[in-house]
Amino acid sequence: MQCVYNWTVTGGIIVGPNQNTSSITVNWGPGGAGQVNCTYNNPLKPGCDGGTVLNVTIKPVLKINGPSQTCEGCGITLFTGSLPVTWTGPAGVTFSPIVGSSTLVNFPVTGVLSTYTITATSGAFCNSPQSITVVVAPRPVLSITPSTIQTCPGTPVKFVATSSVTTGNINWVLPAGASMMANTGPQLDTAVIQFTTLPATVTAEQLCAFNLACSKGTASASVTKPPVPAIAASITNPCVDQTVTYNVVSPVTGVTYTWAISTALGTITTGQGTSSIQVLWHGASPNTATLTVSNCSGPSLPVTITVTNPVFPTISVSGTCIKTGITLTSSTGGPYLWSTGATTQSITVTSPGTYTVTINPLALGSCAQVKSITIPPNPYWVKLFRHVV
Repeated sequence: MQCVYNWTVTGGIIVGPNQNTSSITVNWGPGGAGQVNCTYNNPLKPGCDGGTVLNVTIKPVLKINGPSQTCEGCGITLFTGSLPVTWTGPAGVTFSPIVGSSTLVNFPVTGVLSTYTITATSGAFCNSPQSITVVVAPRPVLSITPSTIQTCPGTPVKFVATSSVTTGNINWVLPAGASMMANTGPQLDTAVIQFTTLPATVTAEQLCAFNLACSKGTASASVTKPPVPAIAASITNPCVDQTVTYNVVSPVTGVTYTWAISTALGTITTGQGTSSIQVLWHGASPNTATLTVSNCSGPSLPVTITVTNPVFPTISVSGTCIKTGITLTSSTGGPYLWSTGATTQSITVTSPGTYTVTINPLALGSCAQVKSITIPPNPYWVKLFRHVV
């Protein structure tokens, strides 16, 4: 009969039989010190017995614990237990500390979904080195386009957000007093907002693909009141019964403009509420008024309007012979412009024909009036018909 063996183990578990076998398999525990004890004897040979002890140092299994996904701007903590390791990774990845049982890992900003392999190394473990793969999602980059940057309180404004990340909804942050009238779009990226006070700022927010608040993209857009309007230069001394167009300088689309005339001297015929109106001016006493336009920011400076009554000219004729010259004289009220090109009150003509004079021909709103006279070829016409027409 052969020797009889008896095995015992501290710090582990014997896999299989522990007696009558010259070798055993041990599944060691989590780490630390272990011991193998073997005793033997030979029943046929008294005194042939004994035993031996083997002290075993059990190395722990290296395992990296921590998240396998994160977002740009969000550091993660990786840890292995109580024993320190050396942490390494691709360029741009930083560790704090580089050597330790745990470390804070920060990743570079690339703007795209990226994958990194992080490795822990230490001779204190039985299976060193070990690695973990971490997927890093980009931080959203947002922009906002408002339908207008100038409006009045109570007028809805449409905002459209655009993001570099096409998954995940947009969250809109409104200022005090603002109301969300509509919120639509595949990512809730379109918002119609109404304000009670201006100026105001709207912010769009979006979390990264893994919904981490530490990697939130934001964008803001501000809306203000329009500037106080101003009236563009136009005719300020119109004629009676003349229709004149008046416009706002650099009007803002969507803003209501309210026009006012201080007296009944004129009537707004078209355009009230818009940036352009037409006014029909009347003859009245007094013949002056002021024109203003207002929006939600206040009224414009007034423009003084003076309505002019037309001056109807007459032409007097003097002279006795067309060959020696006939003098045509306009009534007062110039400036003058004759059909001959002359700008004097009187002209002398030596040819028959029709002659006209225009009073105030060049001044805007000056009520220009035209008078004509025909000089026939008969040299005696002047004697027979000399008169004022």
